[in-house]
Amino acid sequence: MRSRPLRAVPAVGRGSLLARHLVLLAFAGMTAAAPAAAVDLACGVPLNAHLQSGAADTYGFAFSTNAAVVVDAVDVSGSIGYTKLGAPGIGETCAGSLELRQSASTTVTVSDCIGNDAGDYTVVANVVSDVPQNCGRPLACGITPYVHTLTVPGQVDAYTFAGTQGEHVTITATDVDGGIGGVNLRLFDPAGTLLSGSDVCAALTNVALGSTGTYTVLASACGQPQAGRYGIGFQAPTCPGGPDITYFGVALADGTPKAPSTYDDYGRPVYQTNSTGFFTVIEARPGTDRAAPGFNAFDYDPSDPTVRPDLQVILSRPLGNGSAALCDKNGIPSVHPLDFADTAFVTEAINDFGCRVSDGTGQPQGVTNDDACTFFPNGDYHYVDPSSAVQFCTQVVPHTWRFPPGDTVVKARVRDTRDVLGAERSIIVRVAPPAAACPGDCNDDGEVTIDELIVAMTIVLELDGNTLAICPAADANADGVVTVDDIIRAVDAALGSCPT
Repeated sequence: MRSRPLRAVPAVGRGSLLARHLVLLAFAGMTAAAPAAAVDLACGVPLNAHLQSGAADTYGFAFSTNAAVVVDAVDVSGSIGYTKLGAPGIGETCAGSLELRQSASTTVTVSDCIGNDAGDYTVVANVVSDVPQNCGRPLACGITPYVHTLTVPGQVDAYTFAGTQGEHVTITATDVDGGIGGVNLRLFDPAGTLLSGSDVCAALTNVALGSTGTYTVLASACGQPQAGRYGIGFQAPTCPGGPDITYFGVALADGTPKAPSTYDDYGRPVYQTNSTGFFTVIEARPGTDRAAPGFNAFDYDPSDPTVRPDLQVILSRPLGNGSAALCDKNGIPSVHPLDFADTAFVTEAINDFGCRVSDGTGQPQGVTNDDACTFFPNGDYHYVDPSSAVQFCTQVVPHTWRFPPGDTVVKARVRDTRDVLGAERSIIVRVAPPAAACPGDCNDDGEVTIDELIVAMTIVLELDGNTLAICPAADANADGVVTVDDIIRAVDAALGSCPT
């Protein structure tokens, strides 16, 4: 979870043990148990606590006078039932959610709504107005969901996006693993006001925005508090209007799509695989522009770097030896920073990847559903996503342009027949280092030579254009970079022996 303090104030009493959170304030007269020191809440960080019989737990935080904060508390043990939230000057509610905006600092209490039951609950506070303390993560464009995780029951995730008065937006959410039971979405305007009809366990479709500024979306489990994965998608007039990427993943050599191993903090799928013996698959459908996706994966004019194919893919790390030679068999260069800059180098890198796309006849083209490369248990070949209008399949990755150990980000976008580009999507290809890898053993012959140490040093010092793809074994801990620590381990291997 991310944590951004709303505003730090001195901590007192037992709250000093939690000084990394927002604030500690003294308890101000509530109607339940005797006064006690307030525990501080950090923006967006769920806190699990135990409610004693007849008690009222107090939480404190501070925020600017123009901020709005939503505090949610939910019974996660099944023994409390409805939780009661209260705040001085605001009142009490058994709805499980309370919004505070009336003072520069405040406290809230959590207690049993009916009776004096004991049990466990989760409480979380999120800023929902357009102020710097808002800790929501930016909501990325794309109707195809980005996948995130509710790690604890009762967690509430916050997202933000920039909206303009009069625009219409669509926000979708899906239960990925079937464990959450649906996703509840709440949409707040820049002033922190809940938009009517947005507190629902369904998509927010074509919602009209009444003002300009930063909007906040709160996502939580629908119904009973559950942990699990969910997907969230977003579309707005400010998003690219070209094709939506409906599927972006990895397939085994026989065409069977491989399931993601996990998802990273940005919601991108991570595919744990070998360095070779698989291929990448990208599918797309018309975006809000409604034009059909293009089918070209290669379109190159050495005199005009603006000429690019319909499928555009770049890599965070080089494949094979990282060769920049166009359409050779030895590798594909990486792009730094990882964006589609209007440069000749990026155009060549895009086309170098596009050379590896095949329509089954050797041409760098996309295919229709009838010629899809993905295979399913019923014996049929077809698109992974039925809504797709084009599929691009690379050749099976050979040793010559293998993926290096560690994580490689593969970023893609697709252009339609009106030359309109769609939103970018990314996956992570994760390759584990060889089990018996010897640090610095570039040719994998079981020993590290002086020449191999020199190669490793040129990678560290960025000399002669050498990259990690020249010697993946130089990256001893497979973190994607070669450091002095990696060199020391290679020297130790050269002076001693490779591990067995």
